[in-house]
Amino acid sequence: MVMADFDEIAATSRQRNARSAALASLARLHLAASPAELPEIDMPAATEEWSWRRLKELTVGPFRGFRREEQFDLRRRVILFYGPNGSGKASLCEALERGLLGSVEEAELKRIDERRYLANIRTRNFVEPRLVVTAANGNDIQVIADADRYRFSFIEKNRIDAFSRMAARPPAQRTELIAVLFGMDKFNDFVGHFNEQMDAELVLRSDKQTALRLKREGIARDQTTARDEAQTLARHDEDDASYAQGYLAGTTYARLKEIIGTPEAPGRLYLVAELEALDANR
Repeated sequence: MVMADFDEIAATSRQRNARSAALASLARLHLAASPAELPEIDMPAATEEWSWRRLKELTVGPFRGFRREEQFDLRRRVILFYGPNGSGKASLCEALERGLLGSVEEAELKRIDERRYLANIRTRNFVEPRLVVTAANGNDIQVIADADRYRFSFIEKNRIDAFSRMAARPPAQRTELIAVLFGMDKFNDFVGHFNEQMDAELVLRSDKQTALRLKREGIARDQTTARDEAQTLARHDEDDASYAQGYLAGTTYARLKEIIGTPEAPGRLYLVAELEALDANR
């Protein structure tokens, strides 16, 4: 159920039980029809080995802080960028990131349109950086951006600074920093926004339990009735005997019924009344 509506759930947070409310709403609609087994998830194909061995040249501009095209030799094993603020160090790193990954994470974090973020402030446009590398066979080729393959080649400066001071952080922040360092911050953010419980968002109706309770109450009433039946019959017999004694001392209730009678079997009083009526009509 979560996988089927992943984007909708990922857009919610734990504040005010928003994610629990979203899950409860989806559960009412789809849980009954959702299979109990875990879904099969297609694992991403294993990435092949890189087709190149060394960076050679990066062409940048117009791009961020670079107003015109510049070329940088990257054939050294270790390359140091040094310069005052505004000289283009960060822009150069972002050009390298763009060339390898096809995106710049800083633009995503700041929620700025990528084309606007990458454009030079004066020319108001940008040209895609061209990164040339040396292949295993010695030929020069241009890199095709692949975020899945080259993602872990980058560790952003702020991550390194925060990681160097990790020992002074509380355990919760250490976990967060490690996740950021290894590119798992989005995963941790998604998992961390699940609420501990969602009972408050569910209207729980125990239909079977209610039906069972009603049946138990009915059985208890029937058992009470059966247990008290002998006493009830004895009271009825006492009432019948008292009624018969009130009519005529020494008379039983059965004898009283014979005297009074019923519509099906008229008694002596009925016959006496009939005879008296005949005498009166003569």
